[in-house]
Amino acid sequence: MARRSPPGSKLISAALLAAACVIAGCGRPAEKPATAPAPSAPAPSATSTGLPAPSPAQAQKAGPAAPPAVSTAIGRVDALDGDVRLMRAGRERRAEAGMPIEERDTYTAGQESWALLAMTDGASITLRPGSQVRFDTYRYAATGAASENAAVMSLVKGALRSITGLVGKSNPAGYQVKTPSATIGIRGTDHEPAYYPPPAPGEKAEHPPGTYDKVNSGQSIIRSPLGSLPVRPGQTAFAQFEAKAKPQVLSRPPAFYHRQAEIDKRVALRRAQFHRDYDQERQKQAQAIRIQQQEAARKAQDERKAKQQEIRKQNLDARQTQQEKLKAEQQKRKDETKGAAGKSDKGGARKDDRKADERKGKDERKAKDDRKQARDEKKAALPPAVAGRVRNMQRGDKAAPAAAGVQSERRDTRPQPGTPVGGVQQQQRQQSVQQEKAQRQMPVQQEKGQRQQPAQQQEQRRAQQQEQGKAQQHQPDAQQRQRNERENRKGVANEPPAR
Repeated sequence: MARRSPPGSKLISAALLAAACVIAGCGRPAEKPATAPAPSAPAPSATSTGLPAPSPAQAQKAGPAAPPAVSTAIGRVDALDGDVRLMRAGRERRAEAGMPIEERDTYTAGQESWALLAMTDGASITLRPGSQVRFDTYRYAATGAASENAAVMSLVKGALRSITGLVGKSNPAGYQVKTPSATIGIRGTDHEPAYYPPPAPGEKAEHPPGTYDKVNSGQSIIRSPLGSLPVRPGQTAFAQFEAKAKPQVLSRPPAFYHRQAEIDKRVALRRAQFHRDYDQERQKQAQAIRIQQQEAARKAQDERKAKQQEIRKQNLDARQTQQEKLKAEQQKRKDETKGAAGKSDKGGARKDDRKADERKGKDERKAKDDRKQARDEKKAALPPAVAGRVRNMQRGDKAAPAAAGVQSERRDTRPQPGTPVGGVQQQQRQQSVQQEKAQRQMPVQQEKGQRQQPAQQQEQRRAQQQEQGKAQQHQPDAQQRQRNERENRKGVANEPPAR
């Protein structure tokens, strides 16, 4: 199953491909063959086809430039020396430094010639004298499944040195070097495969025909129809051409490896510079990608925080609105309850008032009865002689108000001008009611006066007796006058009305 691409994988892929293309020199103009590797690659200034860039006059005459085509380069010719040929789409041409490498290309190095090929995944391939190699498949993508990365080369003849790049690290099973007699796989390896076919009739072979592989670091596996053999650092394995025996480890490397070591000395500086530049550029791109990812992550975090704050604010507003609504409902219920209680309180207050009035009247009646009972008990407790004097005094007190009433009647009962007859009668009734009330209150006042001030009571009794005597003298005249007034009123009432 293919692995899921991590976030920012497209950006990483584009950056790494651009870095590899810059380092590999894809699209640089061709340079003349050099007898020694150049210290550094020239700056790129041409298209991915390897042709020189047009002059400014030609570009102005041609009009607006067309959008650049998508590059299919898998690497570039970093450096070369001698006669190196390229076979592409059935056409052979001379290879030049800076030329892009594409799939299905075949490179052939003549005798005393070599070429350093820089690949987009950071791998380097040194094509040695009298050798021929074909790139059957070469794919590398920084994103996607690692199984999609692959590098399959066919070593037709000769020898080469391969220092694997990211393809061999990400998908070792996808890296293969094929020969007519064996297949070589790697495990992150710096190795030197070689294949020498049988000599032509009449020629003598310098070493047995077959496939060789010398491992400098890492590990490789050489496979033939009869079996496979792991090859460790410092070992050299051999698989016979006719596969009469299984692959075996040689006791020492063949002599041609010593001759090829001289070529490696000439290429070593340039190869090391290529790997160093590639690693530095890759680190820069990775750092830039990390910065972009951090900025994207920071931006996403800020957006999340802003969104969370907005959600928190909305929740707070909703909670406050709900609380206000609940408070309003509670206040409404409280007001309704208070109104109902007020109504019930009014009815209860009226009821309580009635009860209070009833209690007050009852208390007044009880107090009156208690006072009367107390008077009766006191009267009963007095000696007979004292009781007689009290009765006489009470009778005298009753007579005095009567005489006073007669005098007042004598003064007030005279008819006033314009006063109707009924008004006089009403005044008389009021006077009689007042007299009765005064008579009822007199014994109580006398009793209090007897207890508090006996001397004053005696003086009051004497004054009352005198007034009673005077009232008795004038009483007949008052009675006669009342009779005359009654007769006069009757006569006025019997007269016929005036016409």
